[in-house]
Amino acid sequence: SHDWCAYMYGYYFEKNEGPFKSHVHDWEHVIIWTLHNEIYVSWSAHGKYTTKHISDSALLFHEGTHTKIVNHIGNAPWSTHLLRLAKGSDKPPENHWGQWFVAWLVEVTWMEPWLKMLVEHFWGTAHPDMNGCDFGTKLGEYAPWDAIHNEGFDPWSDTDTFATTGPPSGMGLRSNITLGEEFVKQDL
Repeated sequence: SHDWCAYMYGYYFEKNEGPFKSHVHDWEHVIIWTLHNEIYVSWSAHGKYTTKHISDSALLFHEGTHTKIVNHIGNAPWSTHLLRLAKGSDKPPENHWGQWFVAWLVEVTWMEPWLKMLVEHFWGTAHPDMNGCDFGTKLGEYAPWDAIHNEGFDPWSDTDTFATTGPPSGMGLRSNITLGEEFVKQDL
């Protein structure tokens, strides 16, 4: 919308455990925002997102291009898993391989019908933000300030979709996010 592109990545977890509570099914998301050479990253924590410019000093990168995001149990005793930015102390990642994990992409519009059921299925309180009901709402709510205040910005606009243009140059078929820590420790 007005040259802004958003690439949303959804991560499904069979269960979400915390110290004092847990539930089955969880979805967390990362959004990469691009406007020409401007890049922002947003990550979810229990349905709310935080957005940072790619130049923010808090961001760490894997291979120089992949934002490091960690699936982590929140600090509050009642908290369950959420996504957060990686910290320098997250080395090495706490997963089976002790390495950062770069997820392969499955593009929703290219999915086989049975795979689309993942996105369209009713998961109870956990739900994918890539579905038709939530996608534009989440983009509009958590877009970078510059996008939200760009006259004519419409998060529901579908005039320049991934299905017709492909991923940003250099992104290939791997996600622009690298997950570490407890991401792979869960019984997926």
